[in-house]
Amino acid sequence: VNGLNSYSVAIAEQRCKNLFINTLRLLKKEEADSKITHCVIALLGDFISGNIHDVLLPICKLLPMQAIIKVQDMLISGIEFLLKETKYTFTIPCTVGNHSRVTPKVWIATEQGYSLEYLMYHSMKTYFKDEKRLTFVISEGRHCYIDVFNYKLRFLHGTQFKYSNGLGGFTIPVMKKVQKWDAAIPAYYTFCGHLHQFFDGNPRFLVNGSLIGYGTYAMAIGAEFQKPCQSFVVISKKWGKCAVSPIW
Repeated sequence: VNGLNSYSVAIAEQRCKNLFINTLRLLKKEEADSKITHCVIALLGDFISGNIHDVLLPICKLLPMQAIIKVQDMLISGIEFLLKETKYTFTIPCTVGNHSRVTPKVWIATEQGYSLEYLMYHSMKTYFKDEKRLTFVISEGRHCYIDVFNYKLRFLHGTQFKYSNGLGGFTIPVMKKVQKWDAAIPAYYTFCGHLHQFFDGNPRFLVNGSLIGYGTYAMAIGAEFQKPCQSFVVISKKWGKCAVSPIW
């Protein structure tokens, strides 16, 4: 991509380390003014590229099984780092992405049963089974809900969002979906991934960034350039969502 970005297994490992280190820095920064007792680590899927498209076969450095093992090791290492460096309790909502599937297409009704990420989440839950400060919430459907204070939070991967390069991009399609879901289960805020863009859709939703960053597909479709990042959100018991920041 003309020198704008590159990606490899080694780069992925370093970015993951930086992610947890910089997350801790942001937490400590917020602690200067507020008492923090609980942290939510949302695992929203697409941790591997997989083999769902033929174009991925010649460029993926690891086979899907190898890749999911590598990701699990990276996530466990990061979570153990935060457990060691803080005294918080942690909730980990988990949803699967479309790239980790072992079927040619997404099977909506049975998506979890054909996902390598679903297996990884349960493996991690078993690994941390004796850790009292950690709670895994593994979704059996497309949405995962948890309550933080009196706020219901919705987590999903985001394959449901379809849009073209029209005015507003994905913001209007996402808002429409969120509004319809809220009619069934009202949520204070919705968190999703999939779209590879960090975007704060205040006051209703947040789209997480991508650790891969700008790639050949993004360039081909004319997607907005964005540096690799994830998302940091502060929710106050009194004020609700009160801070949003990318984690570079």
